[in-house]
Amino acid sequence: MGDFQEIDHEGVIKSIDGNIATVTILQKTSCASCELTGACSGSESSVKEVEVPIKNRSYEKGEFVNIVFTRSEGFIALFIGYLLPFILMIMGMAVSSIFTDNDLIKGLVALGLLPIYYTILFLMKNNIRALFEFRFDNDK
Repeated sequence: MGDFQEIDHEGVIKSIDGNIATVTILQKTSCASCELTGACSGSESSVKEVEVPIKNRSYEKGEFVNIVFTRSEGFIALFIGYLLPFILMIMGMAVSSIFTDNDLIKGLVALGLLPIYYTILFLMKNNIRALFEFRFDNDK
């Protein structure tokens, strides 16, 4: 397992394309007993897949692996995915309150910023992907 600066997940290799492995992350059994299960998106039952570059050794489809990423990358992902959109919504409400007193319009402006933000995020996905690098636990 990784040290305290890393977040690790167990997974199984779904496919290998060149030097990129697609890994399906397995839900940890500790999630079921955790008291924060309802508040944590990591405890959802949906299947999560990540692409991991293969560096030091060969892997096979169906192989169980540990993948890790740094805690700071996790915080950046939380910022981009949750905190920044929230800040944009609050700013949208604040700016729109300068121009109108209608709460419906302020709310629609704030919510209208989200599709724009996530579209920009989608268009920049390759640049954002470069910020994050999952790796296999034994590729240190």
